[in-house]
Amino acid sequence: MHGAIGAVLATVTLSVVLLTAQARQLHIRDGGVLTHSSSAPTCKNTIQGMHFVTDSSGFHCPREQLNYQTGCCSSGQQFSCAGCLETDQCCEEFELCVSCCMEPKHIAAAKEAGASRSRRMRGSWDSDFAFCASMCRSHSKSTVHENAYISNRHHCFSELGRPFVSDPLPQGALNGVTLTVSKQGESCDTACRAIRRSCSESHLNNANSCDRLREHVGCEAGCEPLTDSNAVWAPAYVVSNAPK
Repeated sequence: MHGAIGAVLATVTLSVVLLTAQARQLHIRDGGVLTHSSSAPTCKNTIQGMHFVTDSSGFHCPREQLNYQTGCCSSGQQFSCAGCLETDQCCEEFELCVSCCMEPKHIAAAKEAGASRSRRMRGSWDSDFAFCASMCRSHSKSTVHENAYISNRHHCFSELGRPFVSDPLPQGALNGVTLTVSKQGESCDTACRAIRRSCSESHLNNANSCDRLREHVGCEAGCEPLTDSNAVWAPAYVVSNAPK
């Protein structure tokens, strides 16, 4: 009789354990990220990606390698910068931007860049993942005419928040040079005299680019790049009422 009671008690205990384990399989969608109620390690992730995700440990993986019970990548590359350029810290894919931004050699500089980019980025973040996810979202600085992107690499964790469209400058190419934006129709000589400097024609090849212009003005409606046919007046800030 005692053995029968013991068997029943053991069965009841086992049932409770199974129910508890089942209860832990609940998934919770919280603020656009996936969390998991299990006591096992769990992750938040960039849940909206159709083909790829990055989890809160910085792993980037195809969606089929995402563990939906934990929210973590089951494999993949941690701190992946594939599809990103070091020169402007911009990436083709949001998920890659988040992963690359979380890289230990990038995250401190990215937080300094974020504080310079906007007041919104100066707040406290509960994790590097949350900060990088916010930093890498597209915004008006990465667009032209407010309805097209400057480049396919429009997810950036840099201070400028926009990709470069020309080749990087040689190191020290503009050392000692002050760049200023001229008024419409104003010459280099006139613009430089206004700030008590002189125009340096030898530096114009390096200074005259849409990348340099965008460092000083928003170019919300675009920038007309320098070509052989418009060398007299380009690059030029496109005014907001220009034909689209």
